[in-house]
Amino acid sequence: MTPSDPSRGAPSRSWAARYEHGRIATETRRDFWADMDSGWVMVAELVSATFVWGGIGWLLDRWLGTAPWLLSIGFVVGWATGFYLVYLRSSGRIGGGPAGHPPRSSPDGTTEGAAHGSH
Repeated sequence: MTPSDPSRGAPSRSWAARYEHGRIATETRRDFWADMDSGWVMVAELVSATFVWGGIGWLLDRWLGTAPWLLSIGFVVGWATGFYLVYLRSSGRIGGGPAGHPPRSSPDGTTEGAAHGSH
């Protein structure tokens, strides 16, 4: 066997450097897909809240004979509810953290964004 020729594209970084680069790339991909997941959850909440409340309005309209008033009110209430849920999720009040992410743990065992030393 002959030693690898550097001009043939042999790796110039150590194993530890390549491992660290791969770990960082994996975390970046994971964060990207977590953001995509959070976005789709927000879209689903907005659409489903609008149609659920619109459906409730439609059923009440059929039962009470008041068409299309309760259907219209149901869609407006659903739309407002959906936007409120999107606001709560994007501000981190539901879903674990900002944009729906749980807080990351640091190497020292603490979590980022957690209140330290609070009473």
